Amino acid sequence: MIDPTVFIAIRFLLFFPFTFVAYRSMQALDLQKVFKANSGDAIRLLLMMISVIIGFFFMHAFVSLLEYISALFA
Repeated sequence: MIDPTVFIAIRFLLFFPFTFVAYRSMQALDLQKVFKANSGDAIRLLLMMISVIIGFFFMHAFVSLLEYISALFA
């Protein structure tokens, strides 16, 4: 069995790349039609908040899968 602190470190290290990928992929969405004119800051803030949430979900799913595989072969 792998030490649980290893999985905590993996969670911390993978959160930022997953959040960055989510943010870059969400920039492809055209939200100018949903928001009022000249609200670029609000759109960027919304994209960042949603990207953090999506990044957390993907990171959690990936690390949970690693934990299950580790427990399976321990």
